[in-house]
Amino acid sequence: MKEEIRAGNKEDFPLVHLFYEVYENGQLQTFEDTAEKLLKLLLRDTFGRQTVVEELTFTTTS
Repeated sequence: MKEEIRAGNKEDFPLVHLFYEVYENGQLQTFEDTAEKLLKLLLRDTFGRQTVVEELTFTTTS
């Protein structure tokens, strides 16, 4: 995905500036961290009971 973002243009990915900012600040998550967070979300007893909305925030908490 990172390669696609870097190769794309602003019309394809209008928030590309946020990606570059996070990348330049060394704040990108590893694939492993992302997978761990997704698994925790999917395995919750409450999964599916509420709508999950994507929020563009940059946190380092788990």
